Amino acid sequence: MEFEYHKFDLHSWLDVGKHALANSCVTRTSQFWMALKVWTEKPQVVNKALCSAKIQSKSNSVQECLSCVLNLYRTEHDLPKILVATTLSEEVAKLSSVLSCDTEIYVRDLIPKKLDRMTTLRDIVIFDKANTCAYFLPVCHLGKSTSQRGSQNFPYRIRFLQESNQNCILLQTPAKLSPEFQSSVDWLCTHLLTKLGKWSQDDESSGKLRHSLRLVQADEYSVLYQHLKEKHGKRLVKIWPESTDPQKFVYEDVAIATYLLLLWKQEAATKQLNKKQSFVDLGCGNGLLVYILTKEGHTGVGLDVRKRKIWSLYGPDVELKESSIVPSDRHLFPEYDWLIGNHSDELTPWIPVMAARSSYRCRYFLLPCCSHDFSRKFVRRDSKSSQYRDYLNYVKEIGGICGFNVEEDILRIPSTKRICFVALTRGHTEVEQTLVDERISAYIDGRTMAPPAPRDGRTTPTPAPRDAERSTSEELAAERHDEDPLSAVSCSRHIPVSKCLASASSGSNSGDVPVSKGLCSGCNSGDVLVSKGLCSTSNSGDVPVSKGLCSTSNSGDVPVSKGLCSTSNSGDVPVSKGLCSTSNSGDVPVSKGLCSTSNSRDVPVSQGLCSTSNSGDVPVSQSWAAEFEARGKVEPVRNCTKLNRDVVRRVVDMVGAELIRRGSDSDYSQLDDGRCWNRGGRRMHSVKNGM
Repeated sequence: MEFEYHKFDLHSWLDVGKHALANSCVTRTSQFWMALKVWTEKPQVVNKALCSAKIQSKSNSVQECLSCVLNLYRTEHDLPKILVATTLSEEVAKLSSVLSCDTEIYVRDLIPKKLDRMTTLRDIVIFDKANTCAYFLPVCHLGKSTSQRGSQNFPYRIRFLQESNQNCILLQTPAKLSPEFQSSVDWLCTHLLTKLGKWSQDDESSGKLRHSLRLVQADEYSVLYQHLKEKHGKRLVKIWPESTDPQKFVYEDVAIATYLLLLWKQEAATKQLNKKQSFVDLGCGNGLLVYILTKEGHTGVGLDVRKRKIWSLYGPDVELKESSIVPSDRHLFPEYDWLIGNHSDELTPWIPVMAARSSYRCRYFLLPCCSHDFSRKFVRRDSKSSQYRDYLNYVKEIGGICGFNVEEDILRIPSTKRICFVALTRGHTEVEQTLVDERISAYIDGRTMAPPAPRDGRTTPTPAPRDAERSTSEELAAERHDEDPLSAVSCSRHIPVSKCLASASSGSNSGDVPVSKGLCSGCNSGDVLVSKGLCSTSNSGDVPVSKGLCSTSNSGDVPVSKGLCSTSNSGDVPVSKGLCSTSNSGDVPVSKGLCSTSNSRDVPVSQGLCSTSNSGDVPVSQSWAAEFEARGKVEPVRNCTKLNRDVVRRVVDMVGAELIRRGSDSDYSQLDDGRCWNRGGRRMHSVKNGM
């Protein structure tokens, strides 16, 4: 659309709207300019039909601004728009005679959400700070002209007026404006002036503006999001079999997929990659993000502890696996380019660690939600910021410890937790990876051994010491709630040990150390009570042992069940779900247990750990935090989430109708079982003075 500026008189302005500011609020001109800056740089917060504003140039000179407009059209080889811009230059040149020297000038493109129905509008914004007013001058539509909501196809001016009794914000248009623009004028008065008035009285608006989608192009995002929404979103909303709200979860994952696809596209262009990036989605949930990224040509896999109903609807080409993820050497992904943590809960702090240790070229994308530390709930460190912001700072800190250059961005998703972290590059060379890994281990030890004191000086309870380097298996982690866990600690004097294991080389346990449901291996004097545990090397005669085994040697005809054979175990002794600590001959099967000192090559070890010596054909998995608890496979049921929504609604309606039916003038209703239901009484208030 070509704007005919000869129809507008830019020297004569008419008041068409006014918003009075509250007398109780002292509005400074700096707050007014900050409010206008929000409207200039982030118009989508007011006009929901817009995706964003793309600032093409920013200067303090009118001529420099107009030169930018002309150069843009010359680049686009658009002669008609060059002529329009030339006409605009003449009008703005006349306008510049009344402008002050203190000006700030923008050239921006207003990008709509639906580019198939609306067109991008290019305009010029002039802040005349000395006269406390701003001019908005449209240049042209970049495409076919359309009628669209909130489209300002005419010049307008916003002015801050300071009066003796009250301050106000005025909306002004050129005199004798055509009636065809009246609907747009009404929209500006109803929506824009109200927002500007609110922001001008809000002290928080004077802070730094936080922009979303900083790492991708907003116009490309708008186009791709609409494409993916039409291609995948609408169909999946119709067939959504989960109990969750499809309108939220489907379009949220469509938005995240759009962001990642654009991010990877830019990365491929920058690094000149020959093939599309591969990925692993840790804690993939419904798997929709994996589905979209796979359908768009990226190879990847989604892992989650529990299979969802919708997985079977995606097709065989979408790789989703039901697997419990325990941070360990077993769960590294050197063959993949990216690790994704989308609301990954307890895995959130581990994903930077897993990416750092998978390979030097591995990167990650992280969208934190619930606050988790390495082995427990996150404890706030800074009471001056919100819990969410404090946790975000912590997650970003972990990325820096792991050697990544972490960038923060804000997604456009229907969620209150929209801040994400992107680690595209490393801050160290590949040669320094060993040093970085040592730094990571020390950091994890510091967080898992005892939580650090909060930065604001508050103290937090310190848990009992534990060995973060203790090796454990995935099976043991899955059975933590069913069986007694085994975790190695040194049982030193005065340290109570609960549900733990002190290994064959752990030292001694003196008489005043109680051991409950655990294993103390080195030495146990006569006054130590061991309940449901094992005292391995020496046990004096007056030590009662319940449901355990105290042995120096165990002959072949002694069966051991759920116990420990500590020093020697001959070949015909079956050991089930236990621990063979020093020596295990080749024909002794060990199931779901730990072989701690030596394990001959022909000893099968199932889902267990051989801690000291392990020959080449025995699988070993080393956990990075002994107290990490993977999410359970059984989904917790809250309220009526498993019931059909229509059923819940009908039951509620039936109960409500029955309660109303039983109502009467009295405060009590007789129920069928003879009990009385107190309906809640009413108390009349006295009327005084005719009130």
